[in-house]
Amino acid sequence: MPRNAQFRGILEPIKYFSTLQDLECCGVMSYRDWSNTSISNNGRNVPDSCCEDERDGCGVDQLSRPSHIRTDGCFLKLEAAIMDNVEIVGTIGVVAGIVQVIGIVMVIGLARNMKKQAA
Repeated sequence: MPRNAQFRGILEPIKYFSTLQDLECCGVMSYRDWSNTSISNNGRNVPDSCCEDERDGCGVDQLSRPSHIRTDGCFLKLEAAIMDNVEIVGTIGVVAGIVQVIGIVMVIGLARNMKKQAA
């Protein structure tokens, strides 16, 4: 979670960006994406989660001279992480679909039994 003072009060949306710090990236396409945001303090700051060595205030004035921040964007890294895990995600989807079909078959069987008992 970024700890810069200007991020207080808008932590919910930022929390999702901060979880991407495991990918060691900053912004969507690059660190420059933060320049057009209201939280960049007139295009000067990036979140502390963009810093290579994250600590309070490390993102201050890093847009103009990015010496100690991650400059790669998160989009391509996130896409690669998803593609690396596509088999797992696909397997979970197939298993969930099979469970759904089994549930539907059981409900149909239960409805038929109830109909026979009622008659």
